[in-house]
Amino acid sequence: MSRIRKWDNLPQEVYEFLKEEENREGRPIELGFKDLWRKYKNKYSDDEDKKNIPYVSFYVKIIKNIESSNPLFRRSENGRIILRTLEEDSNSDMMGIIDSLKKAIRKYNQETRKVFFEKIRDLSPTNRGPNAGQGLEITIKSILESLGFENVEHTGQVGDNGVDVKAERTDEFGNKWKYLIQAKMWTIRISAAEMKRIDRDLYYNLGNLSGSRGLIITTGNVSEKARMINEKDNNNISIIDGEQLFKLCADNNVGIKTQNVELNDSSTIELYTIDNDWFEALQETVANGE
Repeated sequence: MSRIRKWDNLPQEVYEFLKEEENREGRPIELGFKDLWRKYKNKYSDDEDKKNIPYVSFYVKIIKNIESSNPLFRRSENGRIILRTLEEDSNSDMMGIIDSLKKAIRKYNQETRKVFFEKIRDLSPTNRGPNAGQGLEITIKSILESLGFENVEHTGQVGDNGVDVKAERTDEFGNKWKYLIQAKMWTIRISAAEMKRIDRDLYYNLGNLSGSRGLIITTGNVSEKARMINEKDNNNISIIDGEQLFKLCADNNVGIKTQNVELNDSSTIELYTIDNDWFEALQETVANGE
């Protein structure tokens, strides 16, 4: 028991005698494990317990300290042992603070996304009536306009045959395409069976309009099987799910304000906040049935 207790203090004792040698020589000292073990035994040659410590026990104690949350040592590029400096400790603390800040911002952004869709959903509290889902449809109209779509028209109403928004856009080859968009204010994952039904409704409308493409935009998620079915059956119908929709809104300042936060590690992270002025204007638009 005596040996165990004394060996528990080994990392601090090694640190102290290495620090003494560094101060005496005026430079950092790097030592291999066995050289460090021998120096430790010589340093404490008058102590039977310390000078007889097995190499394996010494190695394990130092390694555990290096891997601890507050290490006294680090390993150099060639694998030798070297004392940690105050600057390294400061940098380590700073990196810990930066990592915590990044996690906090990501969590805040997730909450912002949740609130964003809740505010849109609150504009259409039921799935029935002439204004059902209009919050999302008018939001999509704003997004398309900000992305350069032309002649964007909100058409969603009872009996719209699955077309909530119409728009036009000219591609890089000068071809003008007509887009028919179906909006789904859903929190659930779109299944393969539901995707078939949506595709069928939208495909019927596309068939009656030459030079047209379809977009399915949902606030929910889309199952992998549903995406595979859509890609297999309809090359001219694309899907935008909730995550993609929120990113489009954030990138184009549609209901979301985006701020680039610069961190001390030279990286940046985006911080999202709700644009309440935009939502007030949207609420008025929905109330007027525009």
